[in-house]
Amino acid sequence: MENKNKKAVLIVLLLASSAFILPATLMVRGQPETLFSFTLTTPSTNPSRQEWSEVIQTSLQEVGIDAKRVIQDWGTIYDRALDPPDEIKGKIF
Repeated sequence: MENKNKKAVLIVLLLASSAFILPATLMVRGQPETLFSFTLTTPSTNPSRQEWSEVIQTSLQEVGIDAKRVIQDWGTIYDRALDPPDEIKGKIF
């Protein structure tokens, strides 16, 4: 008898919590404006990282973040990390 009561309480709690979770999910998906944007840099030598960057890009776009992917060779990524473009030198992000 006690287990049935626990199960009933658990079901009620799950249903009640879904009333708060589902509307929040719908609100996020319904936002037409972009929150912010950035670029994912992915090495061309690693297919797994390219696939993961695509998954990450899609997930971020679903919540309103404009994520772009750029696939580059390691030399370009390394050079960019050591010598960033002039317009971002000295900036704090």
